[in-house]
Amino acid sequence: GKTLIAGHVLKRSPQHKCIICIAPLLFSVQELYRRVSPFISQYHKIKVDSDSDGTTDIHTIQEQMKQHEHIVIFSTFKSFEEVISELDIDHDNTFLLIDEVHNCFNKHSLCESANKYKHSLYLSATVPEELEECLDFEIVYEYNIRTAINDGYCVDYKIMVPFIDPKSSTPQELDDLDETLCNKALFLATGMLQEGKRRCIVYLSDIETARAFEKVITEVFRRYHGIDIYTGTIDHKTPRLHRTSIIKEFKKPDMEHIKIICNVRILNEAIDLVPCDCVYKTESG
Repeated sequence: GKTLIAGHVLKRSPQHKCIICIAPLLFSVQELYRRVSPFISQYHKIKVDSDSDGTTDIHTIQEQMKQHEHIVIFSTFKSFEEVISELDIDHDNTFLLIDEVHNCFNKHSLCESANKYKHSLYLSATVPEELEECLDFEIVYEYNIRTAINDGYCVDYKIMVPFIDPKSSTPQELDDLDETLCNKALFLATGMLQEGKRRCIVYLSDIETARAFEKVITEVFRRYHGIDIYTGTIDHKTPRLHRTSIIKEFKKPDMEHIKIICNVRILNEAIDLVPCDCVYKTESG
């Protein structure tokens, strides 16, 4: 919703020769690029990143800015601080769009750079009050999730919490697996099957645990329930093409198959995964 609004705002702002769109991570930048680009088709587009289709070379970016009358730059927060801040930018006539702006909290140099822009739009589903201490902005529109659910624009949800029986033990056919991960996997597998869920994003604390959990959940479904499932792990080390392949497979409309993505801080926000019908947080907090 907010990205769609941003696209219309940019479309109605042709007076800006340069637009800068930034988001926290490469994945969220790619989603922003995909969603916003159709609204600004007349603009030449640059991705400032280290992936194969982007650049972090200041001279290259500066030359393209000279060659094109209208240009839009897509960047991560990190590249905004390290690369874009070094460019010759007309802050009075450049439009700055920040997606997931709540991630700017405690990023003082980023906020200092953002405050230089005269025209800007900040997007977030969760704006902390403390953000006003480092960014100059006013809230022009807000719409919370409870209102959206009541109005029928968002689906409602329920939270399932596992009950841990200290007397229970891991099933014998799974006793070679890590006990903690196995119990978490059993809860997820049983819950998905009981509730009829087919697409899940699992949130894990670190890469090692995520890769281990992917193996365990595969074995739990196969050995304990007799079901083969699709799994993939996405973290900051996952190559772009492999990451895209995992997401593409997850989105396929073959809902008879169960598909699970193990995620480490990449699919936390700014994602467009409509088929996802459940999420699993493996740690509190």
